Amino acid sequence: SRVFITSHYLQDKMKEFPPQLRSCIRPTALMKPDYNRYTEVLLFSIGFKDARLLSPKITSTVHTIANFFNNFKNVSVLYNISYICKTARKNKDLMIFPSDECLFAFTIYHWCKLTLSENERNVLMEFIFSGFKIKEKFEDFVELIDSLSKNEFNDLFMKIVDDEIKKLNVELPADYLIDQVISLYYMLLRNDCVTISGPSFSGKSLIIQLLKKCLENSETHNFQLKPFAIKTIYHASDDKPHMFGTVANDLSLGQIWSYGQIQSVLTSLMSVPSEFTPVLLFNGPISSYYTDFFIQFLGSPSNRLCQLNSLDSYPKNCGLKIIIETDSLSEASPAFLTRCGILTMKNVQNISPLPIVSPVFRLTHPTLPLSRAITFVKSR
Repeated sequence: SRVFITSHYLQDKMKEFPPQLRSCIRPTALMKPDYNRYTEVLLFSIGFKDARLLSPKITSTVHTIANFFNNFKNVSVLYNISYICKTARKNKDLMIFPSDECLFAFTIYHWCKLTLSENERNVLMEFIFSGFKIKEKFEDFVELIDSLSKNEFNDLFMKIVDDEIKKLNVELPADYLIDQVISLYYMLLRNDCVTISGPSFSGKSLIIQLLKKCLENSETHNFQLKPFAIKTIYHASDDKPHMFGTVANDLSLGQIWSYGQIQSVLTSLMSVPSEFTPVLLFNGPISSYYTDFFIQFLGSPSNRLCQLNSLDSYPKNCGLKIIIETDSLSEASPAFLTRCGILTMKNVQNISPLPIVSPVFRLTHPTLPLSRAITFVKSR
């Protein structure tokens, strides 16, 4: 057994241990834990990709709150950080937040306000505002937290999607499409790339357009949601050298790189105003060749760069989002699937409770050519 002596009741009167006791113990030095590193590892382990950016904000805010309010001095900082991170992960599955900073600001406020008075809650809100800097004005930040507490964002988002579906004047499964639009938005918040897979006429393009119109709606401006600036590439519609570029032999310059369509589209996306979210949409099948290209293009999670075969790279921290719309993932590799979120779609026709009847065409005389067989049947 081991006994660790950290303090004693005579510490104020006796600055040193008695010699008799000191001869029986051995001093041990303990380092102060690195709260930023602990928070970063914890966030990574529960699925937050921007853990390195979030950990200093969370740690400094929790430290300030713990040192100012007496209610939190009896609880370790590590316990508070662990509880807040795990609670935030649960809240992320239950609600939609404009950003991860809003998620943690909301979680910290509701975790700490339980034991505070009304005046202390205002001070708590100021600490959270200074730690995360989500809004420019404190009043706007308070309004945002209050609206999230009332779950107004979810209700407003569902209402806007429902209104956009009604404008189409087509009988569609509204509840299903609303859930898919919200899932797509939620995935884009967590992932730089999202793959939408499903059969034809399942609504893949429709949910993208519905989400785009929702973000452009004036009612969502209070939540600081950036509308989409979408550029579409039909990656299987042209030859691969024309689409992705190739090396050309020039008589005077030697081997030079001939850029493809994807470089032009990415260059135009990088020049969109900062109030928009640039979205690169790939529409087409995913074969083994395209799977290898997407693995290279998406890069590894550590370097945070989109890499092309021309050795050009584009930073992911500029807000670039990538959506891949395809009919099947049968040829997708595990390396590709781990780099993006997957949203599966069902065929709208298959949701109907009525059985689907496929028309069958049979020839009366299959040995005759088709045109002569039909003529022969009519003559009879």
